[in-house]
Amino acid sequence: MKSTYNLQLDKYDHETGKGTEGAIFKLYERFDDKDQVNTEKDGAVQLYEGGEPYQSYYKDNPVTWDGFRFVTVDATVIHPESVTLDKETLTFDLVLTKTGKKSNPTLTWTGQDDQTLEATVNPVLADNNTYKPYDRTVTWSTGNAALNVVNGSITPNLEADWIQQVISKSPYAGTIEIPVTATAVDNGKTAICTVTVNVSVINNTTSSSSGGSGGGGGGSSTTKSALSSQPAGSVTGTWTKTEDERWQFTSGGRVYTNEWAYIYNPYADLDQQNPSWFRFSQDGYMITGWHTDTDGNVYYLNPVSDNTQGRMFTGWNWIDKDGDGHAECYYFNVSGVLQTNTTIDGYNVNQDGAWVVDGVIKPAVKPLSLDMGI
Repeated sequence: MKSTYNLQLDKYDHETGKGTEGAIFKLYERFDDKDQVNTEKDGAVQLYEGGEPYQSYYKDNPVTWDGFRFVTVDATVIHPESVTLDKETLTFDLVLTKTGKKSNPTLTWTGQDDQTLEATVNPVLADNNTYKPYDRTVTWSTGNAALNVVNGSITPNLEADWIQQVISKSPYAGTIEIPVTATAVDNGKTAICTVTVNVSVINNTTSSSSGGSGGGGGGSSTTKSALSSQPAGSVTGTWTKTEDERWQFTSGGRVYTNEWAYIYNPYADLDQQNPSWFRFSQDGYMITGWHTDTDGNVYYLNPVSDNTQGRMFTGWNWIDKDGDGHAECYYFNVSGVLQTNTTIDGYNVNQDGAWVVDGVIKPAVKPLSLDMGI
């Protein structure tokens, strides 16, 4: 009596998990072949793959076979190979403007409009493809609570801890880079967009007394007002140079004291930075040189009368900190904070922030790949 079997087997690649197309399996029952083995016991069969034993039972009892049938199963399964995004980077420039009375200011945010990312799961297969298209669903996640992301739509979370910290202490400005990740539900492939969030504060509040500009040292000797067509986001007002050669700034009926301010500088030449961040002392005078702020961070404010005196330095700068006639190179981040014990652009800085090579300060030598001003 002949017995014929129809056996369906699904074969998967052990490494990739993908189905293997066209895998051939052979099932034998009583076929005369010296390479095939079976047993006299009822129901026992021999399974082969491609002519070589894959799994056998009772192989010490070979018998004669008298029939066989081949079954070919296409068990191909398609999985995503990658996920791509229509943008690799996005930027939010968030500006908080404070107006009204300093004791109870009106807060207005700009720059928080949502931005959208579109994700594509690859390869893109038509619905009528030979193989059923896989699940195209993508999930979204963000690396910081300062951003919200829903179905690729990204908006800043203005109540997030990081943003609230930036707007509550000097220099009232900060930058953070946050990864937004799209993940394919099927197979877990991912794509990342780096979102830069810049935050700054414009303080246009006035004191309740609305007093006029204060003067140091018995009155002012020089005044100059900012132009009305200043760059967006900057404060305009009147700079006053006192008789003791110090500067004060007045805007909105008050003298700026004990605070940072992003001010349009009417003295700056066309090729000079403008506007800039300035720091004012408790007495209302513009601070210059090295300055350690209340947050413990160290800043450097231009001490030179070059039409930008008092501006906050950023990037690489040559500064003669110890006054020995030899400048050292220091790096200040986008918020003006001196960087120490780290590596920037491939260059090391020590515990004081000075550029070093093998632990030795490199004075008055400019790395060719860096654009450092003196």
